[in-house]
Amino acid sequence: MAPELLRALTVAGITVGVVFALLTVLGIALLVRRNRRAAPASRPERAAELEAGSALLRLDDAVTASAADVAFAAAQFGADRARPFADALASARSDLAEAFRLKRRLDDATPDDDRHRREWNRRILTLTERSLRSLEAHEREFSAMRSAEASAPERIRLARRRLDELRARTAERTRALEQLTPSYDELAVSPARGAVQTSSAELAQAAQLIATAESGLAGPVTAVGDAISAAELQLQRASASLDAADENERNLERAAGELERVTAAARAQLDEARARSAAAPDADSADAITRAVADVERVLAGQTAPGARRDPVRAVDEVQVALGRLDTALATARNQEQRLRSAREALDGALFSARSQIAAARSAIGDRSGGAGARARLTEAERELELALHAADPVEALDAARRAATHARDADALARYRAGG
Repeated sequence: MAPELLRALTVAGITVGVVFALLTVLGIALLVRRNRRAAPASRPERAAELEAGSALLRLDDAVTASAADVAFAAAQFGADRARPFADALASARSDLAEAFRLKRRLDDATPDDDRHRREWNRRILTLTERSLRSLEAHEREFSAMRSAEASAPERIRLARRRLDELRARTAERTRALEQLTPSYDELAVSPARGAVQTSSAELAQAAQLIATAESGLAGPVTAVGDAISAAELQLQRASASLDAADENERNLERAAGELERVTAAARAQLDEARARSAAAPDADSADAITRAVADVERVLAGQTAPGARRDPVRAVDEVQVALGRLDTALATARNQEQRLRSAREALDGALFSARSQIAAARSAIGDRSGGAGARARLTEAERELELALHAADPVEALDAARRAATHARDADALARYRAGG
C-alpha cells in the first residue's frame, strides 16, 4: 500500500509541476504580449499619432461648424450658390468617416506592425488636411460675400463715381482724336480710335450693371454682389482701353519727332552713298547703291508731299527699311569702322521702329483675336528685340532690330487679315 501511495504522490507532484510550468510559460507570454502592446511607441511614431489625432478632432469640429454654415449660406445666397460648399461638406464627412475607421484600427486590441501604423497615420493626415483646406476655402468665400453685402451701397456709389470719371475721360479722348484727324492718316489713329470705341462700349455695359445693382439692393444678395463685381470689371477694362488710347496718341507724337531725326540721318547717309557709288569696287556694287539711293529718296519724298496726311509710325518704319537696303548695298564699299559707326547711328531709329511695330501688332492681335501665326511672329519679334537690346556689336544689334520690325509687321498683317476675314 505504501509503494502505491508513493507512486500516486509522485505522479501528482509531476502533474502539478507540469501544469505550473505551463501556466508560468503562458503567463510570461501574455505579459510579454501586453507589455509589447502597452509599450510606448518611438518618439517619431508617437508624434505622428498625436498629430493625426489632433487633425482628426479639428476636422470633426469643422464638419459640425460647416454644416451650420452651409445651411446659413443656402438661406442667404440660395441653394445653387451654396451647392459647392455642400458638396465639399459631403466629401469632408466621407473623409472623416474613413479617418475614424483608421483611428479605430490603430486603437483596437490587436497589435499592428509599425509599417501599417505609419501608413494609417499618414492617411489620416492626408484626409483631414484635404478636407480642412476645402472647408476653410468655402468659409472664406462666403465670409467675403457677406462682407460684400454689407459694403454694397458704398461700392455702388464708388462705381457710379468712377463711371462718371471715365465717361469724361472718354469724351476728352474723342475730342483729341478729332483734332488729330486732319493731320494724320486714318491708319495712324485707328488704334487709338478703336481703344476709345471699346472703352465706350465697356462703360455702357458698366452703367447697365450698376443700374441692375442699384435696383436689386432690396432683393437677393447674390444678384447685387455679382452685378457690382461685373460692373467693377467693366470699369477696369474701360480704364485700360483709355490708357491704350493715351499711349497710342503719345506714340504718334514720339514718332513724329523720331521721323524728323531719322529723315535727317537718312539725308546725310544719302550724301555718303552718292560719293561711294562713284568709288564702288565694281559696276554691280555701284548699281546696287544707286538703286538703294533712289529707294530712300522716293520714301523721303513721300513723307514731305504737300497736304499729305501722315502716319509717322509707318513712315519711320519705311525709312528704316529703305536704309537697311542702302546699308546692304554699301557694305562692300565700307570698312569695318565705318560700318560700326553707321550701325550706331541707325540703331536708335531701328529700335524705335521695332518697338512701334510690336506695339501695333499687339494692338491688332488683342487679348482674344489673332491666329497662331500672328502670335508666333509677334513672339519672334519680341525675341529679336531682346537680342538687339543686349547685343554688344552694333551691327548685330541693328540687324536684330530690323528683323524684329519685319516679324512684327508680318504679325500685324496676319492679325488684320484674320480679323477682316
